[in-house]
Amino acid sequence: MERSNAQGSAATAPSHVARVWCLAGDVHIVPIAKLPESVRRLLLAAGDVSPQAFGLQRRHARMHPKVISPDVVEVLHHFGETGATYAEVLQRLATARGLDPAELDGSLRDAVTSFVRAGILVDAGSAGELTPDGPSPALREGDELLNCRIARNVHCLVDCEVYQVADLGMHRTCALKIMRATYPTEEMRIATARRLEREFSILARLHHPSVVRLLREGVYEGRRYGVLEWIEGPPVTARAQSPEMRSDPQAQLALAIQCVAALRAVHAAGFLHGDVHPGNFLAGSRRVRLIDFGLARPIHASPAGGAYEEGGVLFYMPPEYARKIHRGDRSFCGSVAGEIYSCGVMLFVLFTGQLPYAWKTYREEFLDCLLNDPPRSFSECGRSPWPALERLLQRALNKTPERRFASLGAYEAALRRLTGDPPEDLATPAGAASGPLLEREVAR
Repeated sequence: MERSNAQGSAATAPSHVARVWCLAGDVHIVPIAKLPESVRRLLLAAGDVSPQAFGLQRRHARMHPKVISPDVVEVLHHFGETGATYAEVLQRLATARGLDPAELDGSLRDAVTSFVRAGILVDAGSAGELTPDGPSPALREGDELLNCRIARNVHCLVDCEVYQVADLGMHRTCALKIMRATYPTEEMRIATARRLEREFSILARLHHPSVVRLLREGVYEGRRYGVLEWIEGPPVTARAQSPEMRSDPQAQLALAIQCVAALRAVHAAGFLHGDVHPGNFLAGSRRVRLIDFGLARPIHASPAGGAYEEGGVLFYMPPEYARKIHRGDRSFCGSVAGEIYSCGVMLFVLFTGQLPYAWKTYREEFLDCLLNDPPRSFSECGRSPWPALERLLQRALNKTPERRFASLGAYEAALRRLTGDPPEDLATPAGAASGPLLEREVAR
């Protein structure tokens, strides 16, 4: 998951030129051609992937390998396993490319900041606190703490750990999210504690069947933790693209409506989720469940205070994010309109299995695409045309925030009116009158 630091905090700012950064031990950079066939198929489904691209894999990653360009690989290799300062890498790259260091400083600063935030680069002085294979779980199967017995580690990242546990008091399966025992920097430890405190505070105020429930939270040996309900289920896009659902567009539509309804409940309570992408919308046994509120914040939060970490998955970020990046403005703090856009991208993937824009290996190319290219049609993605739905998705994906739906409630209502209106090749030709319907939907 790509997370950018909107505040330029001291925890990650590469302006600390004397600090030596090195590649984390669990990071593996592999040419796309050498990735397993199943993984290559998933990447190719999103669009064209350059043969020169690489996959960045992490031993304890939550998701599939991240596609990175040769330019990014060059930057990471300059830091290497032994480490280098930001200033050293800036000078090496500028010399190799025949540029003035000032020409590279801005873009390299953003890149290195995101690498440190993600734990891809770590402080070489504290790298010894990690195992050679990267962060390893502090708890083992059978360990007991906080009236829970550890069943297995689910995620082990540089900032926190997530375990599946058996709650010995409630006699049910739960999730334990807890801070790590050690951190590469003290600043990261403080930032993680604050983020988890905010996440649990927001969850305690959300009471909706589509939102993961916080059962209890506290501090254990100086580490903030939360016990949450355990939710089984794949990401909604994986469920929607399963063989049985691919042949049932109305079932896909019902799943999409649940996604919008879940996010609508969060907005209705006065919060932004902050990280809208399929991995945080799980297709549970009865309904879609929304998880991971690590980047959530009040809807009217101001970036001026510097209290909120900005982030998300780049492919689901709205065009206004790209505009801010192009201007060198790091004050982007999310919005209702932005999350309507992100939800639109997710629904496009849910219905087509592809992103609304052709895959771009280079981050700058994708940001330009986000600003200028219209979303693809279902036909361009090899799917049956569904004009009424496509018009709704296009509205959600409008480049101008004011031209999107006014709220997720309006978006959900428009989707519900499509129930019973199938794609063109499944519709009954006689008496079809899609024109007026489309006009009504777009006018809403």
